[in-house]
Amino acid sequence: PEHRKEHVAKLERDLASVTREYQMNRMKSSETIPQILQYIKDHANEDHLLHPAKENPFNPKRSCVLL
Repeated sequence: PEHRKEHVAKLERDLASVTREYQMNRMKSSETIPQILQYIKDHANEDHLLHPAKENPFNPKRSCVLL
């Protein structure tokens, strides 16, 4: 009986999850892809992978020392 209760509880959780996923508002890829591309273009100058910092403040300053 306890195993059956656990199984029923799991099925109820699964049903609730599937119901939530079904009710989600979805947009077509043909609508979202242009929006994503525009966002990327608008924020490209802030992207540190495209424009790395010229100087890393965490690197210690190096100087040449001749012995």
